[in-house]
Amino acid sequence: MSALPLLKGEMMFPSLALLFAALPVAKGSPVPHTSGRDKVLLVSFDGFRWDYDQDVDTPNLDAMAAEGVKAQYMTPAFITLTSPCHFTLLTGKYMENHGVIHNMCFNTSTGVKLPYYSTQGIDSWWDNGSLPIWITAQRQGLKTGSIHFPGTKAKYQGEEVSMKLVEPPLFNYSNETIWRQNIDTAMEWFTVNNLDFITLYFGEPDSTGHKYGPESTQRRNMVGQVDKTIGYLRQRIRESGLESNLNLIITSDHGMETVIKSNEIYLRNVENFTFSDIQFELLDYGPNGLLIPKEGKLEHVYSVLKNAHPKLHVYKKEEFPKRFHYANHPRITPLLMYGDPGYVIHGVRCTCTHFTVFLGSVSFLLSSSQPTRTYLALCLRFDPSPHPNRRLRPETAELGTWREGAGRASCLREAAELGTHICLPSRDTRCSSTRGSTALTTRP
Repeated sequence: MSALPLLKGEMMFPSLALLFAALPVAKGSPVPHTSGRDKVLLVSFDGFRWDYDQDVDTPNLDAMAAEGVKAQYMTPAFITLTSPCHFTLLTGKYMENHGVIHNMCFNTSTGVKLPYYSTQGIDSWWDNGSLPIWITAQRQGLKTGSIHFPGTKAKYQGEEVSMKLVEPPLFNYSNETIWRQNIDTAMEWFTVNNLDFITLYFGEPDSTGHKYGPESTQRRNMVGQVDKTIGYLRQRIRESGLESNLNLIITSDHGMETVIKSNEIYLRNVENFTFSDIQFELLDYGPNGLLIPKEGKLEHVYSVLKNAHPKLHVYKKEEFPKRFHYANHPRITPLLMYGDPGYVIHGVRCTCTHFTVFLGSVSFLLSSSQPTRTYLALCLRFDPSPHPNRRLRPETAELGTWREGAGRASCLREAAELGTHICLPSRDTRCSSTRGSTALTTRP
């Protein structure tokens, strides 16, 4: 088998999906618009590892940390691919619950595999009953927009985000001029169109990290460009008169690990393994893989691959570790695998710090958090009632405790159950956490 390439801005971990689930529509009471309503801008810099601001001079990120708060890191969901991780941020669900399990839309019957950009326009890949917060908020009378964020192009139960810019094909992720144009567009949407919530996506430093490596000079230079862009963003927020009521959240989807080329795992070299026994495979994103053996071949393929390499972990679907919140979905194939860090891989769901991501805000802190809780934080900031089928704990049965129109109160109840300490956004509030792993704070 040929070496598995590093592809467009993604962590190399194949994902498994959620089937189409018929979930009830959120019908919370409309939220009246007021001039004093908090607005939220959620910004994602793809592949920004938790420590990328530590080997580069980043005065603008440092200023955010000094004036607001910064989390030490955020552990990404499994698998660490761009589209699945971003959809977890938008829905508050793990991948086995929201169904976007990979960057590539695939069909195991026909063998079709669509690349990242084409997958963005496949509604059926994204619309599995889990509403992104854009749609949930819009159904309650709020106005939302999205710029280049994964999932922006799709429709959900026939609805789409009201204002959007879709990433064009063959897009140059490093174009700083376009970065600033997109920031200007977001500011116009907030001020002229009175939007309440906007998501803004940048494909760096992930793209540069893939091309040159996470420890390269080029990656460090790109982090410098990211920092300058954050400075420009904060300047435009002030110039637009939004400083007092716009909550800025900056985060990422995953980190990155250096690939050791000599440690590539070649399945073709495995004794007694042959692809003629395989009906379908998805091995395009590193050593992580999804396999469907041909009828009668599952046990043979499993036994051959299970001990094929000390750094390769192979599981039957029903035996995959539950802590990953990944395999319990009909799109998941009978066999799945992942490799250890450094073995043609740059993303896994684990405690390895090179896969954790940066998370900062000028208005609250999520310390050692998880992306499923970013959804909670968004609900706290601009007060939509979360989608009623958003699972509080994806590893358990559906709890169904969201009440129509409950908004911030529901978020607070969940936070209490999770051991999360929260201070609501009054300008003179400070709080500290003595229990649990997450604190939300506001600062003047």
